[in-house]
Amino acid sequence: TNGFDAEELERLFGERAGKAAENKPTRAQSAQRRARVRLFDETRRRQVCVMLARLPARSTLIAAIHAMDDSVLDKDQVELLRASLPSPCELEALRQMDDGLRKEMKEHAKISNTQQPQQQQQHQ
Repeated sequence: TNGFDAEELERLFGERAGKAAENKPTRAQSAQRRARVRLFDETRRRQVCVMLARLPARSTLIAAIHAMDDSVLDKDQVELLRASLPSPCELEALRQMDDGLRKEMKEHAKISNTQQPQQQQQHQ
């Protein structure tokens, strides 16, 4: 696949690009970033991206759905949402991915918390 990598673009050309050289990731970290999990096949991913482009911003969309505000979402947008609902298999995959990401974030936080005192001691 020839996908667009926004993180890579930001890393190379973003405002923080000058600082990126100082905090250059290790090869293992770079490989981990490149190893992306693909939940949807390419066709489904494009369908979801097109759908999201035709809808208001996420926070506006969520508020409009909760309030059932038809001044924000018209009939065609509601139908687009309905037609694009995830399948039961996709929902299960999302739940499993979410659980895995939560575990990974907790582990990362534990590692970060144990490294902070070591880094503070080195700077003293």
